[in-house]
Amino acid sequence: MHGMTDQQRRRAELRCSRPTVDMVQIELAGSWRLQDEVPALTDVEQQIEAAPRVQHLTFDTTELSGWDSGLVTFVLDILDLGARRMSATTTTPAPMATSTVTPAAGGSNTLQTAGKT
Repeated sequence: MHGMTDQQRRRAELRCSRPTVDMVQIELAGSWRLQDEVPALTDVEQQIEAAPRVQHLTFDTTELSGWDSGLVTFVLDILDLGARRMSATTTTPAPMATSTVTPAAGGSNTLQTAGKT
């Protein structure tokens, strides 16, 4: 694997914290590609379901070393989980985009994405 640094080879890491009582911060680090082994959603699910009720999700992706549709699928799974259990889901910052999911009238969710500038 010439040309790859240790950071680029770093395996996918997932850490959850609660910076405020109603917010879960999800830190995604390392390589999140389809061929990589990625963590289960268990930690995220436990944080979202814990009391007090979570109102916001934030994503910290500053330590990502590589990603492809494997990361996108994982994040969409988290957003789906959050949308089913919360009133709002917000993501910040992301190297590929910044996204916000908010409940719309009638219970459907809208996703707004702005590319990185």
